[in-house]
Amino acid sequence: MTEVDLSIEQRNAVDLCCDLSTTIASVTGGAGVGKTLVMGEVYKELRDMKKTVALCAPTGRAAKRIQELTGITAKT
Repeated sequence: MTEVDLSIEQRNAVDLCCDLSTTIASVTGGAGVGKTLVMGEVYKELRDMKKTVALCAPTGRAAKRIQELTGITAKT
């Protein structure tokens, strides 16, 4: 996969989500700020750490969009 340039805020979000001492992390923001990009990077980093990862979305449309943008299957 290609290397992704993340903003400082996005890198901090990825780091927080991949911190295994953090029980819950929430990534929020308006349209186009990179939430799905962050999700894809979190997925890759956790898989590299040999963790089992499942992506979930509240609607079928959201799951389809995640899959379109990341290439990673998401379920509702």
